[in-house]
Amino acid sequence: MPDVFIGTRLDDEELWTEIEEAKRFHVLIVPGFNLLDGLEKMLELERRFERVHLDTSVKVTEPSLKKLFLDLMKGDQAHILVLTELINSLGEKVKAE
Repeated sequence: MPDVFIGTRLDDEELWTEIEEAKRFHVLIVPGFNLLDGLEKMLELERRFERVHLDTSVKVTEPSLKKLFLDLMKGDQAHILVLTELINSLGEKVKAE
């Protein structure tokens, strides 16, 4: 099997920490959950995974995998824009109330 990864800037421990953080966030969504806080946490997670995907795309040597990670990063960026707009919109409504 060819070595398609020539190394990443994230070690296994850091990657698993990010995955565990996403799992912890998932179980927080219960009745009474603060939507604005949840969106801000999601934004933080998207920014972290954007970095993971970018770092990996830089280090991957196989073209189709490089494209996959770049596409994942672009998806993260789109999510970041939407979440930012939602947070700003909800933040304005909260201030008005």
